[in-house]
Amino acid sequence: MSKPIFIIRFPSPKEHREEYIEVLESIRKTMHDYHVFSVMDSKTERVEFECYNADNASELDIEKIKTHFVNLESKL
Repeated sequence: MSKPIFIIRFPSPKEHREEYIEVLESIRKTMHDYHVFSVMDSKTERVEFECYNADNASELDIEKIKTHFVNLESKL
């Protein structure tokens, strides 16, 4: 069976780009059951999540994923 696809879409940061990439990599490493893609989108004003083909996938804790970004933004 194929893995579901999880997309993280976020604003293209003008500063602290490396910090965003570190957070995305840490999320990607913890989500073994998903293909995780991150998209820097200049048309997006906030972090957004999309999930495809997840009918039989393990449940995601979106709040836990959100805290990665909240923690990052509080440090910046």
